[in-house]
Amino acid sequence: MDARACHKSSAGREDRIDRSETAKIFACKAGSYKSKNPWERALRAKRSSAKLPCSSGGRMASQAEKFLAGRSRFRFTHVQPADAGIREEHGLMSNVIAMPRLVIRPGTDADRDAVVAMVSEIWAETYAGHLSPGPPARPDVGHIPDLVGNPAEQGWVATLGARLVGYGSVTANCVDQIWISAGMRRRGIGSALLARAIEGIRERGFAFAQAGCEDFNRPARQFLEAKGWRVIDSQAQTLGGGRNCNALVFSKPLM
Repeated sequence: MDARACHKSSAGREDRIDRSETAKIFACKAGSYKSKNPWERALRAKRSSAKLPCSSGGRMASQAEKFLAGRSRFRFTHVQPADAGIREEHGLMSNVIAMPRLVIRPGTDADRDAVVAMVSEIWAETYAGHLSPGPPARPDVGHIPDLVGNPAEQGWVATLGARLVGYGSVTANCVDQIWISAGMRRRGIGSALLARAIEGIRERGFAFAQAGCEDFNRPARQFLEAKGWRVIDSQAQTLGGGRNCNALVFSKPLM
């Protein structure tokens, strides 16, 4: 800002700040300027929590703040307390709404129906455009229960509160499935499920983990590649409706 810039005061007149006034402002910020103006002294004392020499100092500081707030060269900003995040985390503010926490836990028999329903939706969304030569149609999902298997034996579920948002399973050293509900992707849920699956494979004593997806499943390919997996094999396969594709085999060392 130009030191000779014009501004209007609360009284409506135009004032000019010369260089000496600007120097005083900066000196005041540095704590080396002692104003002779009682209004400014009261305000500075209030901000520094210093005791004023007179009993009416607190009232004078409040009046000074109101008076000086109208002048264009003073700006009063309400800063959020540094502990606001801590207060919210511990529920110390009455207007904080608790958000559900992501939980990755072993699957149970009671999860099977919900997992089958979720995987059916995701599978239809993923494969609808690749199973028939005509316009995309909703594919048959009758095989999904067999695909899911028994969550209680080999799977983990991801939940947000009471809502099921993801499912993963492993067989031997292979990550069989990672399914994330639509609208909940790119939030770290897939990464959490994959990490839990890898932990399970490592606990079984394997030095490498494997996973696979079709070559047209770009989101799955990008997800695995971003996690450091690399393609070690490609196998031709035919989908329903006569569509051909390549099944990609990924591997990652666990050491």
